[in-house]
Amino acid sequence: MWEAALALNKWLLYGALSVAVGGTATVLLWTPRGDMRPLVKAYLVPACIAGLLLSAAGFFIQVGAFAESGLPGMFEPVYLSILWQSPAGNVALLQSLGFAATALAALSLPLDRRRVAAALWLLGAILLLLPFGWRGHTAELPLLTRAALSLHVAVAAFWMGALYPLWRLCRGGDPVQCRNGMEQFGRLAAWLVALLVVCGTWLLYALLDGWGQLLRGSYGLLLSLKLLFVGALLLLAAQNKWQLVPRLPALTGRLARSIRTEILVGAVILLITALVTTLTGPQH
Repeated sequence: MWEAALALNKWLLYGALSVAVGGTATVLLWTPRGDMRPLVKAYLVPACIAGLLLSAAGFFIQVGAFAESGLPGMFEPVYLSILWQSPAGNVALLQSLGFAATALAALSLPLDRRRVAAALWLLGAILLLLPFGWRGHTAELPLLTRAALSLHVAVAAFWMGALYPLWRLCRGGDPVQCRNGMEQFGRLAAWLVALLVVCGTWLLYALLDGWGQLLRGSYGLLLSLKLLFVGALLLLAAQNKWQLVPRLPALTGRLARSIRTEILVGAVILLITALVTTLTGPQH
């Protein structure tokens, strides 16, 4: 029960983190001021609030799993104190502060306080991304490898969180803004994809006893499944950049559908990641 609850919590938390990091950055960089308020109210702030709640819920789920006494064990004072002083407590605190900072950044955007929003976003992103090297089967890895993990998560979160604002940009009716925003994102995405691949390959090398492990055991098979979906996502992104964006505004509707498909594929990737980090681990 606890593993399933923790996996679900992680999946939703990864989604909220992607919106907080990637969504806020995308609105800050490319969204016209007139479109900011709806995105802040309907997308950014709700995700940050959900992230705060999920951070707290994840901590209590870990307490319950540690106590092994059913649902009441989630609130046992002794176990709460023990877990709060452990890496689990540090992670929950940093994540909560990170979501609070990104929520303030989002609320600053409609007020045209971009410098304040950028500073708060940077602080929030750092607080949200740092804990990824502190827990799970990556906690014992060398510092540089854990830094690569945080960078990998940062790039993935930026990409996933950017998709909905970009989809809205395509559906907004201004073909010039749509094309400009997509071209700017495409230029940045080329570097992001390179970082994603380099960091991901480094992490696989650090976590696996040889590439053959990708075809053995639940951990390797789940990673292989994740790689298949990542490959599909990269193909969709390449199609958008090289085929659809150059032919805007004629193919605006098709581009919007492609971005919507990216969102669905990204959600599956986040789900597989939650399962990998909760239900299984490397064999060494």
